[in-house]
Order: sequence, then structure tokens, then C-alpha cells
Amino acid sequence: MKKLLSLLFTMVIVFSLFACRKQSATDNPSVLPKVSYDRNDLESILSAMASEFVFTSRSIRNDSEDISKQIKDSYDSYDKNKTAVIDFYENSLEKAETLYDTIEIISVDYFEYVAG
Repeated sequence: MKKLLSLLFTMVIVFSLFACRKQSATDNPSVLPKVSYDRNDLESILSAMASEFVFTSRSIRNDSEDISKQIKDSYDSYDKNKTAVIDFYENSLEKAETLYDTIEIISVDYFEYVAG
């Protein structure tokens, strides 16, 4: 009974997230998973999801380290590199949104596997 209720609540949350989306994640080919996985294997699906998180977080962390080296510790250095900082934040936001869309695609496969 608990499994059924938790699955139901999870599906409600996922479907409410889908309803809030402006466009479908599959409309944009850049959000397709970077890792191939077997849609009929739970471990493969979960591994793909974890890999997507790791890939994106490493990418953002590397960008963060690069921008930190550029701006160093002074305000003057920050002021000189303000456009690079703004670009970093916009790029990080774009990567996070792409991750969200990719995880949405993988989550659908996950729920289809669990429900099937």
C-alpha cells in the first residue's frame, strides 16, 4: 500500500511538472540524454540519470573554477571581467535547464518501466 501511494504521489508531482513546462523537452534535440541506456533495465535508467547529474555538475564546477581564476579576489578584477561572470551565470543556468529537461526524459522512461 505504501509503495502504491508513494508511486501515486510521485506521478502527481511529475505530471504537475510536465504541466508547468513551456515546451516539450523532446522538441529540443540538445536535451537528449548524453548517455545511452536500456529503457527496459532499471539499473541502466538510474545509472544514466546519475551520469547526467555528474556530467553537468562537473561541467559547471569546471566553469566556476575557470571564472574564479579570472576574477581572483579583488573587486577591480571582478569589474574588469563582469561580462565573463554574467556569461558564466547564464551558461550555468542553461546547463541546469538542459539537465532538468534531460532528467524529465529519463524519468518518463523510469516511470514507464516501473508502471509496466
